[in-house]
Amino acid sequence: MHSTELHAHDSWEAGNLEQALSLFLSAFRSGSKSCAINIGYFYDEGLGRPKSKSSALFWYQQAHLYGDSSAATNAAIICRERHQLKRMFSWYRKACRRDDGDAELDIAKCFVCGIGVVRSRARAIEHLQRALKSNHITQAGKEEALFLHRRLTGRSTRTPRQAMPSAFSWPAAVPSALRAPAPVN
Repeated sequence: MHSTELHAHDSWEAGNLEQALSLFLSAFRSGSKSCAINIGYFYDEGLGRPKSKSSALFWYQQAHLYGDSSAATNAAIICRERHQLKRMFSWYRKACRRDDGDAELDIAKCFVCGIGVVRSRARAIEHLQRALKSNHITQAGKEEALFLHRRLTGRSTRTPRQAMPSAFSWPAAVPSALRAPAPVN
């Protein structure tokens, strides 16, 4: 790790956010491309300067280009917040290409709910299976993928009182007018 990048992390931990961002930018310009994800996060959350989702998206794109596996998911979330659903879906696909199991789960949700794509139970199941096989998925993501897979394949052992995992919340936040119509079979 570049020494300027180390100082940036130290400044961040000390709460000196403006200095941390300045150091991350300097380290990036000096060749430490791994700083791009942190710069994107600072813009995304408004750390050390006002929030700028456009700048955050730019830096997440840079981080993705330099191989950061989480950058595509962060970009997808910004697109989701902006209701740019096809663009969101595209970013999740990029994350999936880097074996991001949580992104596979998010794509499955898109297919289940018709968000940014035409609804497809078969495609949702396909992505859930990939999520469950991934070595890069959170425990909560794995539990949710298993829950949805069982529901979609009819292998649910759910009792009426059991609730869906709490992580399954973002599709409900997307207005129904933005969802794709159900396919005509």
